[in-house]
Amino acid sequence: MGRVGLAVVAALVMAFVASPAQAQAPAPPGGGSLMEQVVPGNPCPRPEAGPGRFPLSAYTIDYDEGGFTAVSRKAVGTLTEMTFAAARWGVSVGMWLIGWAFSFGFADRLAAPMAAVAGRYRAAFFVPLVGSALLISATYAGLQIFRGRLGPGLSEFVLSLAFVALFGTWLLASPQRFFDGSFRLTAQLAGSVSNVALTDPGSGCRAPQGSFAVPRLDAAVAPLTAQIQESFVQKPYELLEWGTPVPDACAAPRDAVLAAGPGGDRDTLVASMNRPGCTTLYRFNRDPSTDRLGVAFLVLVAASILVLSLSLVAGSVVLAQVVAVGLIALMPFAGLAAALPGAGRMLTWYWATALARALTTIVVMSVFLTFLLLASDALLTSTRGDSLLVQMATLNVVAILGISLRHRLARSGRRAVTGIGRRLGQARA
Repeated sequence: MGRVGLAVVAALVMAFVASPAQAQAPAPPGGGSLMEQVVPGNPCPRPEAGPGRFPLSAYTIDYDEGGFTAVSRKAVGTLTEMTFAAARWGVSVGMWLIGWAFSFGFADRLAAPMAAVAGRYRAAFFVPLVGSALLISATYAGLQIFRGRLGPGLSEFVLSLAFVALFGTWLLASPQRFFDGSFRLTAQLAGSVSNVALTDPGSGCRAPQGSFAVPRLDAAVAPLTAQIQESFVQKPYELLEWGTPVPDACAAPRDAVLAAGPGGDRDTLVASMNRPGCTTLYRFNRDPSTDRLGVAFLVLVAASILVLSLSLVAGSVVLAQVVAVGLIALMPFAGLAAALPGAGRMLTWYWATALARALTTIVVMSVFLTFLLLASDALLTSTRGDSLLVQMATLNVVAILGISLRHRLARSGRRAVTGIGRRLGQARA
């Protein structure tokens, strides 16, 4: 992207930040941990029993501090909890980024101003000049007919008339309606990809705020954020807290510990796990070993890579929104070029291709996230029974490969759409 493109994006970002926020339902006063108040986590609590129904702040690591002189136990245990807490913070930030990007906030703020700009360009350029463009198309058609090419000449002129009718009576008649429809279709596609592949998060999810919540955008965001929490918080938490995925017979004490959150008498809560069939889990929890600290560090590394990957995804989605909004403002010029014959329509094809690339990027990023989360979950399941270090190292490998996959998927999507646009531009009626 050149300097001009960066300047345009910066200006749009400033306009977004400076514009007044939409009226939203006020947040309930108080409640929740400091982390939840700064970065809202777990937007999709699950009503059924299980770790997925608890906020991120509930996933704290417990251990037996030992006596007053057990300095090493206290140090290792504290470092383990602090490291995993940092990982939780990172995952929470990543979940917020994805929810924010797919809520189409930039598009929501910029839609009305850009639609107004499109209206002014329509009145200043499209309406006065479309007649001249059609005259050029008619002259071109006449020359083709004079040269004995009746079919191509008539089809060029008819195509120009069809484009003028399309832009004049539909696209330019209501730019914001076309804009809303385009993003609504994109939200449907992105939501379908994640909803089909991932677990339904249930009805407790809160839809992101935005103008394109019909169909509800939680269809796209909720399964993704729920899977992020499961793969990068819930499963690593069970490995760090209990040493293994908790069996159903021990689920009740686990849920009691999670329901209490980070406060309360932790030793008493964890002691409820010290019962027949769950004693091994309890003994693992009481020992603040360096193995647990090493695993917590690997979880932090995986969370950091995940946040980087999610930041790139969110940046791609937001940039696609900004580009799409800017193209809506340039729609009158694309309509004017569509009235021209032959190669004169190149501007129209470039405009349509750029818009398709922007919207395709959003869907491709949803596909990438779905694949990344499914791969993480599958590998964690397949390595069950291996050492904690092996499982967390596998999670790190998936997160690293995800960054490369995101770049390849985005590039492939852009190439496919660009190729279609190039063939349309080279086509002749």
